[in-house]
Amino acid sequence: GDLELLEIYLNEEVKFETEKELITFKINKKTKTASLFRVFTSNDKLIIPRTIKYETEDYLITSVISSGERSKIVENIEFSKNSEVRIFYEESFCFSNIKSISFPASLIELKEGWCCQTQKLRNISISPLNDRFMIKDDKILIGKSDTKSDNFDILHFASRNIEKIKIPSNIKIISSYAFDHCEKLSEIEIPIDSNLEIIGEHAFES
Repeated sequence: GDLELLEIYLNEEVKFETEKELITFKINKKTKTASLFRVFTSNDKLIIPRTIKYETEDYLITSVISSGERSKIVENIEFSKNSEVRIFYEESFCFSNIKSISFPASLIELKEGWCCQTQKLRNISISPLNDRFMIKDDKILIGKSDTKSDNFDILHFASRNIEKIKIPSNIKIISSYAFDHCEKLSEIEIPIDSNLEIIGEHAFES
């Protein structure tokens, strides 16, 4: 499937450990970049820095990838103001208990299934400098299929405590896992003038 992601997984894993937490990254020694991998911590807030230092070298954190396991303690995830994280890969936050996350200005891509198994995620905030994503009605995260357009036509995510929704008429794509584990959702309205073309796999899982 994703050869770019496969390359990241094949990179070396480095550990940063204190009495309260263990965080690991996959690092690319050629490009001097890093991907957040494993997180085990007793803190309820995780702040992801711009860089990590390993063997005297600075590595720029550019993505979040799935480890298949996440700390059950972390409820809030934030990124440094000058973050260069650009991509959340599939299952980046799978099986975590996060309730809120702040998107940095640098974030440009959400891979299919990035929000899979995020049963408690309810709040997403976005840097005002990020023009790729938008929160609508405090309920849904929308994005662009064409980055040069002003039209936010992809529905990426819905707050997991949502009870009903009217899909905006300009939405063309409902992404995979967009409504995953929205267990209170009982009413979905698709307007007559809807432009909806694609509903991704597992969009309404559980």
